[in-house]
Amino acid sequence: RSTTTGETITSVKEPLSLTPLQVGPQPQVTVEFPNCPMRPGQYALYVCLGNQDCSKMYDVVDDNVGLPQLVIRSSEMDPHRTVGYFSLTARISTEPDSDQPARAQRAMLGT
Repeated sequence: RSTTTGETITSVKEPLSLTPLQVGPQPQVTVEFPNCPMRPGQYALYVCLGNQDCSKMYDVVDDNVGLPQLVIRSSEMDPHRTVGYFSLTARISTEPDSDQPARAQRAMLGT
Protein backbone atom coordinates (compact mmCIF):
# COMPACT_ATOMS: atom_id res chain seq x y z
CA ARG A 1 0.00 0.00 0.00
CA SER A 2 1.05 3.58 -0.52
CA THR A 3 2.40 4.96 2.74
CA THR A 4 1.07 8.37 1.67
CA THR A 5 -2.50 7.57 0.67
CA GLY A 6 -3.05 4.02 1.98
CA GLU A 7 -4.16 3.09 -1.54
CA THR A 8 -3.54 -0.48 -2.65
CA ILE A 9 -0.93 -0.39 -5.39
CA THR A 10 -0.88 -4.08 -6.23
CA SER A 11 -1.57 -7.43 -4.68
CA VAL A 12 -0.08 -10.90 -4.70
CA LYS A 13 -1.85 -14.13 -3.82
CA GLU A 14 0.44 -17.08 -3.18
CA PRO A 15 -0.17 -20.10 -0.96
CA LEU A 16 2.21 -20.48 1.95
CA SER A 17 1.46 -24.21 2.03
CA LEU A 18 -0.76 -26.49 -0.01
CA THR A 19 -1.53 -28.55 3.08
CA PRO A 20 -2.80 -27.37 6.49
CA LEU A 21 -0.02 -26.23 8.81
CA GLN A 22 0.49 -28.00 12.10
CA VAL A 23 0.32 -26.20 15.42
CA GLY A 24 3.72 -25.20 16.77
CA PRO A 25 6.87 -23.54 15.51
CA GLN A 26 6.96 -22.88 11.79
CA PRO A 27 9.85 -22.06 9.46
CA GLN A 28 10.68 -18.49 8.52
CA VAL A 29 8.82 -17.24 5.45
CA THR A 30 10.65 -15.29 2.75
CA VAL A 31 8.79 -13.28 0.10
CA GLU A 32 10.70 -12.32 -3.03
CA PHE A 33 9.73 -10.00 -5.87
CA PRO A 34 12.02 -10.91 -8.79
CA ASN A 35 12.20 -8.21 -11.47
CA CYS A 36 10.14 -5.87 -9.33
CA PRO A 37 9.05 -2.82 -11.39
CA MET A 38 8.34 -0.73 -8.26
CA ARG A 39 9.96 2.68 -8.20
CA PRO A 40 11.93 4.02 -5.23
CA GLY A 41 9.85 4.63 -2.13
CA GLN A 42 8.44 3.13 1.02
CA TYR A 43 5.54 0.74 0.72
CA ALA A 44 3.42 -0.67 3.53
CA LEU A 45 2.88 -4.41 3.32
CA TYR A 46 -0.45 -5.96 4.31
CA VAL A 47 -0.41 -9.73 4.66
CA CYS A 48 -3.59 -11.78 5.13
CA LEU A 49 -3.22 -15.30 6.42
CA GLY A 50 -6.09 -17.56 5.48
CA ASN A 51 -7.07 -20.70 3.69
CA GLN A 52 -6.18 -21.25 0.04
CA ASP A 53 -9.44 -19.95 -1.48
CA CYS A 54 -9.53 -16.97 0.92
CA SER A 55 -12.93 -17.94 2.29
CA LYS A 56 -11.47 -17.88 5.82
CA MET A 57 -9.01 -15.29 7.12
CA TYR A 58 -7.14 -16.18 10.28
CA ASP A 59 -4.88 -13.18 10.81
CA VAL A 60 -3.58 -9.97 9.27
CA VAL A 61 0.03 -8.86 9.56
CA ASP A 62 0.87 -5.26 8.71
CA ASP A 63 2.54 -2.16 10.13
CA ASN A 64 0.12 -2.22 13.10
CA VAL A 65 2.05 -5.22 14.46
CA GLY A 66 5.49 -4.03 13.41
CA LEU A 67 5.81 -5.52 9.92
CA PRO A 68 8.63 -3.51 8.34
CA GLN A 69 7.90 -1.47 5.24
CA LEU A 70 9.24 -2.48 1.86
CA VAL A 71 11.88 0.15 1.05
CA ILE A 72 13.10 0.42 -2.52
CA ARG A 73 16.14 2.56 -3.24
CA SER A 74 17.68 3.65 -6.52
CA SER A 75 20.82 5.41 -7.66
CA GLU A 76 18.82 7.02 -10.51
CA MET A 77 19.11 10.82 -10.31
CA ASP A 78 16.57 11.74 -13.01
CA PRO A 79 13.31 12.53 -11.15
CA HIS A 80 11.28 11.60 -14.24
CA ARG A 81 12.55 8.03 -13.84
CA THR A 82 11.74 7.77 -10.14
CA VAL A 83 8.36 9.45 -9.68
CA GLY A 84 5.29 7.22 -9.44
CA TYR A 85 4.82 3.70 -8.16
CA PHE A 86 6.25 1.48 -10.89
CA SER A 87 8.21 1.51 -14.13
CA LEU A 88 6.89 0.35 -17.46
CA THR A 89 8.96 -0.99 -20.28
CA ALA A 90 8.27 1.29 -23.22
CA ARG A 91 9.28 1.43 -26.85
CA ILE A 92 8.95 4.70 -28.74
CA SER A 93 9.16 4.90 -32.51
CA THR A 94 8.42 7.50 -35.14
CA GLU A 95 6.84 7.14 -38.52
CA PRO A 96 8.87 8.29 -41.49
CA ASP A 97 9.11 12.06 -41.47
CA SER A 98 5.74 13.18 -42.89
CA ASP A 99 7.22 16.59 -43.82
CA GLN A 100 10.06 15.05 -45.83
CA PRO A 101 8.45 15.49 -49.33
CA ALA A 102 7.77 19.18 -48.66
CA ARG A 103 11.36 19.76 -47.50
CA ALA A 104 12.72 17.91 -50.56
CA GLN A 105 10.54 20.04 -52.86
CA ARG A 106 11.74 23.27 -51.15
CA ALA A 107 15.37 22.09 -51.52
CA MET A 108 14.86 21.47 -55.25
CA LEU A 109 13.35 24.95 -55.66
CA GLY A 110 16.18 26.50 -53.66
CA THR A 111 13.88 27.88 -50.97
